[in-house]
Amino acid sequence: FPVTIIPLQSCEEIKNDSKYYKGQRIHHQTFGNGTIMNIEGEGKKEMALIKFANDSKWLMTNYL
Repeated sequence: FPVTIIPLQSCEEIKNDSKYYKGQRIHHQTFGNGTIMNIEGEGKKEMALIKFANDSKWLMTNYL
């Protein structure tokens, strides 16, 4: 039988119903390049902990 392997980010997206996932690299207009370390909440209250070059910040995902 054929087997479909779902990449980790797809599992995270399905589980969290979010377009963001742990380990995803993003670019923020103010803080620059960063990596998502954690995600909490859902919908409009969803927040991501992002590690930037000099600092880590919790940001609402609708502002990424």
